[in-house]
Formats: sequence, C-alpha cells, structure tokens
Amino acid sequence: MKKAFITGINGQDGAFLADYLLKNDYLVFGGCRNPDTDHWRLKHLGVQDKITLVQYDLENLDSIRNSIQTIQADEVYNFASQSSVRLSLESPLQTGIANTQSVIHLLESIRVFTPGALFFQAGSSEMFGGPQSVPQTETTPMEPKNPYSSSKCFAYHLTKNYRDIYQIHAVNGILYNHESELRGLEFFTRKVSSHIASYSLQKKEILKVGNISIIKDIGYAPDFVEGMYHALHRNLPDDYIFSTGKGIPIKEFIDLGFKAIQVDLEWVGLDNNQKAYDKKTGELLVETDPKFYRIQESNHQIGDPSKARNLLGWSAKTNLETIVQRMIESDIDRLKRLNN
Repeated sequence: MKKAFITGINGQDGAFLADYLLKNDYLVFGGCRNPDTDHWRLKHLGVQDKITLVQYDLENLDSIRNSIQTIQADEVYNFASQSSVRLSLESPLQTGIANTQSVIHLLESIRVFTPGALFFQAGSSEMFGGPQSVPQTETTPMEPKNPYSSSKCFAYHLTKNYRDIYQIHAVNGILYNHESELRGLEFFTRKVSSHIASYSLQKKEILKVGNISIIKDIGYAPDFVEGMYHALHRNLPDDYIFSTGKGIPIKEFIDLGFKAIQVDLEWVGLDNNQKAYDKKTGELLVETDPKFYRIQESNHQIGDPSKARNLLGWSAKTNLETIVQRMIESDIDRLKRLNN
C-alpha cells in the first residue's frame, strides 16, 4: 500500500486530496502544527479517523527531517502556506518565511532520506501578477506583485532546481482560483457564499465588496486535486497550469450566488461606486466599498490548461453555477446546525 504525506492537510486542497487518495487505497499522513486543531474539513468529508496526523514545524529543518525519515512516504504534497494575498501585505516577513522555508526543508529532506519520493508543490496564478498576455501558459513570464506571489515564485523555482540538479521527481502545479464548500472565510468567494446563506435565513445585511470588475478564472477544488495526482504520476516530472480557461468578472459570481436563492440582482452605478438591488423588491443587497479594494490587485488571470489536457487527459469538469450552488447550500446547512 502506497503512503502519501500531505502538508497543510487541514486546508481545502489537503482535505480533498486526502479523501481522493484514501479512495485509491493510500495510507495518508497529514502534517499539522497542532493535532488538537479543529479538523472541520476532514470531519466534513468523513476522513478524519482514516488519516494519521503528524505534528511538525515546517520552519524547523530537524522537525521536517524527522517526519520525512519516519514516514518514508512514496509521495509528498505540499499545500502548507500562508495563502492570503491580503495577509501577505500586512505580514510580509511571516509570509515569506512560511512559504519558502517549508519548501526547502521538504525538498532537502526528501533529497537526503527519500530521493525516490514524488513531490508536488502547489503554486499559484498570482505568480503571473498582472500578466501581459491572456491566457497564460506555463511559459508566460512571472511578475509577482505582492509578498505572497513572490514567495510562491521562490518555491516554484526551487522545486525546478531540485528536479534539474538533484533529479528529484518534483512537479509544480500552477493553480488558478479553485473554490468549494471547504473554502475558508478569509477568501472572497466564501465571504459571498456565507453572506448569501445568512441572508437567505433572514439575516438582512448588505454585502460590501471591493473591485467587482476583476476577472478571475474559477474552478472546483476536487477537480483540481485529481489533476495534481495525475501530474505527479506522469513518468516525466513537469509543471502544469490547472485552470478552467475561462474568465469571469467577480460581479458574475455574486449574481450567481443570489440566483441560487432565487434572487435576481439589478446593478446601478459605475466603477468603484456600484450597488445591486433585488430586482423584484428593490431592496439594497450589495454595494462596493473602497475599504475592500486591494493594493496591487491582480487582474485577467486566465490560465490555458491545454498542457494538462493534452498530456494528462485532465480538464475542469464542474461549471461555475454548480460550484456556487454547492457552496451556498453547504453554508446554509452549516448555519442551520449552528442555530439548532
């Protein structure tokens, strides 16, 4: 039976990948700083008791060496990172340390103790910054615009270094926005779905948002983790974009969210002064607020998934309407349980 070690297993991607690997008869080990943390995503998927949790400190080389040497995993997936652009602007030092030391500690430990292991590094479309070309491919120049994307670029190139210099089977996944019912509340999409769920249960507050004209390429996390798995198991390690290949303005995500609870929006205003009303009742439901605008906001990040499609047979299967519907239904169920 193969063994997989997943860092960041309490996050969205780590939890979905754990579920996927368990269904493929893997022994799954999950790294976490504190085993007493609320593993709500793993509980949601019903896999918490099927995983061996390993306490570690990714910023401590000895801690990672011990984990890699003890587990002797066939595959290592690195999802551990500070993944919020907003938080990276507030805490650049912490972001840089968290997102770079973890990668070099993992790769060096694999090189020394398990050189035959397969390694997957989760990268981000944010590495392209405000790209000059649309859509982006694996060869598009990277122009990071914030501490988060800069740290991800370092991890990306380090992964390639260990592949080229030390012949480690190391793969980079350049992941575009991928959402799900397990997304954290610190992310915009979950902020929207949670608000709409709350609104549907009679909590009548206005949703305040930032720049809704930003174009994003949004897929479904469970689809993406399947792509990661297939990328890692191709004979030749390489780097792949995982995306839908389609861009939508953030405004459309909000529209779809309210439509999921049978509310149609009517927008008025321009640029950073827009409001949305219930088309039927005239109630104000959404408004833009400069407070939520982000410095160095990345725009037009649309990925070309052709390489993954042609070499891995992978494509994003779940449409945006279904993603939004699942997120809101899950948030409604969660709120109902909390209120009972």
